[in-house]
Amino acid sequence: MRNLICNLFVILPTLLFVAAVWGEHDNAQYRLDTVNYFLESDPHKAHKLHQAIELEDFTPAHTAHFHHLGVSIALSLGQLEQAQRALAVLFQKPQNTYFSEHRFSLTYDASVWLRKGGYIRQSEHLLLCALKSARSAKEKIKTLNALAVIAYNYGDNISAKDYFVRSLAIGTRIKNQRAMGIIENNLGVLALKTSHFEDAVNYFKLAYARHQLAGRESSELNTGLNLLFVYILRGEKEMYERVSPRVLALVQKHKNAAQSAYSLWIERFYDVIFTAAKLSKREKAELIAAFNNLSEAGLKSLLKQHIGRIAGINPTTLPIAVPQKMMLETTNNHWLNSALSCNF
Repeated sequence: MRNLICNLFVILPTLLFVAAVWGEHDNAQYRLDTVNYFLESDPHKAHKLHQAIELEDFTPAHTAHFHHLGVSIALSLGQLEQAQRALAVLFQKPQNTYFSEHRFSLTYDASVWLRKGGYIRQSEHLLLCALKSARSAKEKIKTLNALAVIAYNYGDNISAKDYFVRSLAIGTRIKNQRAMGIIENNLGVLALKTSHFEDAVNYFKLAYARHQLAGRESSELNTGLNLLFVYILRGEKEMYERVSPRVLALVQKHKNAAQSAYSLWIERFYDVIFTAAKLSKREKAELIAAFNNLSEAGLKSLLKQHIGRIAGINPTTLPIAVPQKMMLETTNNHWLNSALSCNF
């Protein structure tokens, strides 16, 4: 009885929430559209709504759309097993009209699932499949960028730059300012990695201006931190101090763990380079702890290369997980075999 009462306390708020969102609507498409509406802004809310949907009266197209939303939600929340189950349902019926109309999106999502699971080469293979079925310029940009990031993480700088440049050409042609800013930032990171600091500054400045004009603070913050980093590497104290108040204010506003960690490293680097400060044991320990909050191996490598040595931190205390070329077994995985064949 006690367990039943506890379960009611868990279930009732969810049911009340769902009723409040859907109101009197009992239309399949409306409910799917509502889940899709919350997908980016609040994936947890989308997840609750999605779980409350019953498929009894759904058409095959509505059912496929339901599973597709399930993939997107699961990937957003890092629920890889749930994403795999939904992908398996969708790829078992590639002749379905819904699959044909959403071939690019489904193939791209499958590549994301593989990448998040650590199966990078198979993810790359599916991205190349997705590129073949990309219809719009935005889809091509999205895929080329993803391919570039994989190449970058594997140290294939030539391929990474080629993908980024191709993507930027498309973004420029369709005048997509957001895409151009993202790609220019990525090209700046690549230039920074290869110690082409002047190119890095130019790319970051272009990207930073675009993100500011577009009012995209998260992207502005990412690029702003990169810009501060390269200003220090070039010894441009005045430029650093001109840009840093705005960027550091955004760090405080957004309170993102990875961005805060990057910001701390940059500020300590400034102290060492421009004020000849000697870091205390406590400050070094803080930097090492912050290093572990960074999510990108490429950024960790740059910090280790340029800052760790100067700050007097032992490189062995800054571990970086190297991407492994794992391959997922496909013998008994029919949906994945179908996906990797690109024959649908």
